[in-house]
Amino acid sequence: MGRFKRMTTFVRWILIAGLLAGTCLAGDLESSTAYWGLEGGGGRLWLVPAIAKAVRDRYETRVSGNTYQVGLVRFHPNGAPNFSLSFMRFDASGTAKETGRFASSYSGNAALSGVMATKHVSVFARDRGGFGFSFGGGIGPQFKASYKGVASGSGIAVDKTYTLEEIPVTPLFEVLVRADIRVHRYVSFAPFVGLRNGFMTGGGIVRFHLGHKNSPAERRSAPVSSDEP
Repeated sequence: MGRFKRMTTFVRWILIAGLLAGTCLAGDLESSTAYWGLEGGGGRLWLVPAIAKAVRDRYETRVSGNTYQVGLVRFHPNGAPNFSLSFMRFDASGTAKETGRFASSYSGNAALSGVMATKHVSVFARDRGGFGFSFGGGIGPQFKASYKGVASGSGIAVDKTYTLEEIPVTPLFEVLVRADIRVHRYVSFAPFVGLRNGFMTGGGIVRFHLGHKNSPAERRSAPVSSDEP
């Protein structure tokens, strides 16, 4: 029951993130200088052993993997990202061993795909770069993991599958600290660190700016509206 309540809370945050993304989209469509782009990237995932032990103190756990994403990104007129709509994939593998004299051990892997809406909040933004935070929520199919279990003293590995049966879908979320580095007129790079679905993560995203007047030179040469000071 406790796990179901936590999952329900995650789903609520996903709905909130979706509403925020929709609000941003409506606002940006009213502006002729905000524009769209493409993004793709990835990073490394790992589970901090101290966190794993705190969650399940019977086990010594090590988990790591990779994360990938590709999708659309909406930019502010100054080139800073506003929000993204991405297809995500997670691949992870790990081991777990019971603590104690007579201990069973486990090893396995899991893959999960889904979609995520991410709101980007810039603390600092200039023509050539900036930095800020990213808050995302999404959803994927029901979580399943394949693993081998070796019972204490038997030495025989048994193939098993774990399915999270409490809910038919898997909530996705992320909280990241990112930088935005404009490396070309149409290209920017965003290194990031933070949390994705409870895993520590670090990596980078390449974004392609497809909009009009997205270079500093073009914005300086653009005519100024008569109602501006």
